[in-house]
Amino acid sequence: MADARRISEAKEHIAAAEKSLKTSFFKWKPDFGSAAHEYEQAAICLKNAKQPLEAKRAYINAAGAHRNNDALFHAAKQYEHAAFIMRDLKDWGEVMGLFEKAASLYTEHGTPDTAAICLEKAAKMMETVNPRMSLELYQKACDVVELEDRPRQIVDFLGKSARILIKIQDYDEASKILSRERDLRRDLGDIDATNRTVSALVLVHLKRGDYVAADKICNMAMGFEGYAESDVASALACLLDAYDKQDEDTFHQILNLPLFKYMDNVYVILAKSLRVPGGSRPKPKKAAAAAVPAGEMGLVGGAEGGDDLVDEDDDEEFDLK
Repeated sequence: MADARRISEAKEHIAAAEKSLKTSFFKWKPDFGSAAHEYEQAAICLKNAKQPLEAKRAYINAAGAHRNNDALFHAAKQYEHAAFIMRDLKDWGEVMGLFEKAASLYTEHGTPDTAAICLEKAAKMMETVNPRMSLELYQKACDVVELEDRPRQIVDFLGKSARILIKIQDYDEASKILSRERDLRRDLGDIDATNRTVSALVLVHLKRGDYVAADKICNMAMGFEGYAESDVASALACLLDAYDKQDEDTFHQILNLPLFKYMDNVYVILAKSLRVPGGSRPKPKKAAAAAVPAGEMGLVGGAEGGDDLVDEDDDEEFDLK
């Protein structure tokens, strides 16, 4: 009974909206403001009556009325409401299209920050169901904030894109995105974040099996402010040395440092999946720790009491598909 009452009420609001849009001899212009309000009320009634498709249609009609009334911000909000309804129906193509329309209207209204937030919201929603679609939305968000010269927002979106690419094992594209993120963070003067991104790049190149590219990344970083004297530089140098010498034991001892263990979870899993081609474990673990620079020994001690990053019998593959 309650649903029937709500549907009846929605029909009344829709009839009122249609009446507001009609013109006559004494009414030359449609009343778009009133029509938008009536469509919004109808959408709420239909949503509560569990009529999602009809509710979506009412929200889109409300958006159209707001747009004709030059209320672009309010029109965008109605598209967002419609997108959330389609999310519940798992119609992801429709979700993406509606969020993109909303973002376009926010930008046209002159609120690009809101447009970027809208696209980010959609991208997060898509991360697990359609990673490629999520990447496309993050790229659109980057494009929006780039026009407004917002580098901090750009690096945030790039970082999120890189993590998705690693999850779907597209390491070549991930390395490109991380390179761009590293350069922007360096331009911003954020030394710690730049060094973390260099570490992430090295891990990605090692996963690709490209020692030369990883080594080039470290050599290039030596010219960055604050890198050469950092713990990151010494740890990565030792990591690459162990990889080059096929010393699996030392390699994983270094990967067990807090520097790597407390990265974002995606990179922790990536590090855990790394293998040294043709590697062997010639040294006991305690002896391998001696290969780590003195400045890093405190970090090794800080990891005591926990499990090693990769056990000798751990053959877990890096697969987040």
